[in-house]
Amino acid sequence: IVGWADGANYNSNWTISGCEVDGNSTVTIAPELIGEKYDNGDKAGALVGYAYGINVKENTVANTTIQGYRDLGGLVGIAQENTKTTPHSEWAVVTNNSLGEGVKIIVDNNHNYQEYDIQSQYNVQSYVGRISDCSVVENNNGDATIVWGDIPATLVNYVAQVGEDKYETIKDA
Repeated sequence: IVGWADGANYNSNWTISGCEVDGNSTVTIAPELIGEKYDNGDKAGALVGYAYGINVKENTVANTTIQGYRDLGGLVGIAQENTKTTPHSEWAVVTNNSLGEGVKIIVDNNHNYQEYDIQSQYNVQSYVGRISDCSVVENNNGDATIVWGDIPATLVNYVAQVGEDKYETIKDA
């Protein structure tokens, strides 16, 4: 619905509420070649790509596909607070939303311009892809199916890396 929502810098209390995204919708954000390097393809969600100091509450998403490289969520790509205020009075709040059937997130790693080597680096989750320390994500329900596209077979969800050695459990590390 919204690419970038910046309520924090405009001293407003923006809220996205009561919206429904349903009906075989697709949100695609692709990396692009800029000069000699790839960039972008990030911060995508069915409701907001970049939620900066706004509220996203009581919305529903179903039968929707989100495709991109990183910072991908079924609701919001990234939720970030206004770091210019003290204390953090303008947090991004994502609460009481629902993911229905058919919500899918596809990770497109064709270019891997950030050279990620573990899944967690992509910031891909059911509700909000990347969550800053002063954002609130709670009381949401449902799950998205995450499809790890063209990720090399060597990439798995490791929890630790020591030198070149990668470990799937803390105990193994």
